[in-house]
Amino acid sequence: MKISAGILLLLAAAACAPSVPSEPTWVDDVRPILAANCIRCHSPPYIYQVPSYFRLDIYDDDLFLDPASSEPVYGAAHMSDQESFKDVLVTRSTMPPRLPLTGRQVDVLTKWHEVGEPQGERADNAAPTMTVSDGPDILGPGRVGLYYEIDDPDGDIVTGAILADPGGGDPIVPTNELFVGRGRVKFSLPPGNFALTAALDDGTDRVDVDLGQVTVP
Repeated sequence: MKISAGILLLLAAAACAPSVPSEPTWVDDVRPILAANCIRCHSPPYIYQVPSYFRLDIYDDDLFLDPASSEPVYGAAHMSDQESFKDVLVTRSTMPPRLPLTGRQVDVLTKWHEVGEPQGERADNAAPTMTVSDGPDILGPGRVGLYYEIDDPDGDIVTGAILADPGGGDPIVPTNELFVGRGRVKFSLPPGNFALTAALDDGTDRVDVDLGQVTVP
């Protein structure tokens, strides 16, 4: 029986396909899949009316609260808890909407859930850094702004939140939209004196950066 060149190529590709890790982790296996296929919609600024309480650019961090509702924002470690996980991602394969995940990618995500959704770690991880070029400045009553730059030597995706400590009680989280690169952030605070901190997360390490004091009229 004669086998066409096309079939031979398909068989060769199947033979070379990487196997699914027995214990995939967020750091090594899951985050790269989500970064390539899902984060563009499921992270601020949200598009296509995706739910703002469900982010795929973070693992699972209680610091990332929704400033509007003060309710927890669920990270990727809760992905399989969502009702749509099996139906949309696995059964119907309609997510992502234009280029659905490959069978192997779905198998990696499913296996990750089966083994307890471990975060994993990188022994030689380089933590992210942040510098503020201007601010924090008072933009008006109850409004604060600053220009910043966040860098990560490993090229990791970095997410972050600003914490405003009033000196008693729990810190306020006025914004959870800090990302790697240069940016400007504006946020609201009630009148008072606050110590500002940026909490950065590169998927492996968390870094707290002192942003100084601000008095909000």
